[in-house]
Amino acid sequence: MGTFKGFLILHPMDNSSYWKVLSPLTYITNDNIKITVPKDFNTNFASVPRIFWSLLPPWGRYGKAAIIHDFLYYSGIYSKKETDLIFLEAMKSLNVVKWKRYTMYYSVKKFGFIAWNRHRKVDKLWLN
Repeated sequence: MGTFKGFLILHPMDNSSYWKVLSPLTYITNDNIKITVPKDFNTNFASVPRIFWSLLPPWGRYGKAAIIHDFLYYSGIYSKKETDLIFLEAMKSLNVVKWKRYTMYYSVKKFGFIAWNRHRKVDKLWLN
């Protein structure tokens, strides 16, 4: 099973729903792939619509997995499909209950293209 390494240290960003990662967060996948979220990366954890926060708040047992997912969407290192599967795997390694794990996975699988495409547009601006 995948594992997280290190301590997660965060600081809230002023007037924002984002948090700054103050220490690198590393996740090693089942396939022994090492993913490290660098210091100073900004995350909003899970982008759950406010109406669902009573069941799935932005932060929960799945918080570290959400940070890995945010970073992989931002960086584009892996495809969207691979990134979403890493998110599912990371949630399992954190012992997120099955219904939450799959609800969140299918949500990003179905609707994550919005954030994914937004980050890819930013990539194109930087490349031109």
